[in-house]
Amino acid sequence: MIKLILAALAVPAIASAQTGLLVVGHGAGPAWNARVRATVAQVRWDGPVATAFLMGPEAGSAGWEAAVAELVNSGARSVVVVPLMISSCGDHYRQVLFYAGALSEMPAELTGHTHGRPASHPPIPFRVTGALDDAAELGDALAEVWDSLPAG
Repeated sequence: MIKLILAALAVPAIASAQTGLLVVGHGAGPAWNARVRATVAQVRWDGPVATAFLMGPEAGSAGWEAAVAELVNSGARSVVVVPLMISSCGDHYRQVLFYAGALSEMPAELTGHTHGRPASHPPIPFRVTGALDDAAELGDALAEVWDSLPAG
């Protein structure tokens, strides 16, 4: 999964002590979220790093607001956001763009969901990368999971 994050990151070497990294996952149960955190812990970044989940039991305690506060409190003056998602075309990707201040409205498709909304747009500049999309590493990861499934 580390290769997936690095593939999604694909930004120039702009990291500094003042640039935070925010990896945003969809969110699921504790086991899934723990795997995401373990993967993010392997990323080498010169500034502060945080993980946020959009949904699931940790969306309140480890959601967008908490992660942004963590980065700002750690001294970040700007943030690179990496949506750990399959596609840059989905509703949750657009949700991340909204949270980052790049879209003026939450995607209409998500209005019935209880994702919560940030209290305000980010207090510092945010730059959102693309999702995994056509990264070769995505195919490798899927093949690895497929190979681990029992024959049937």
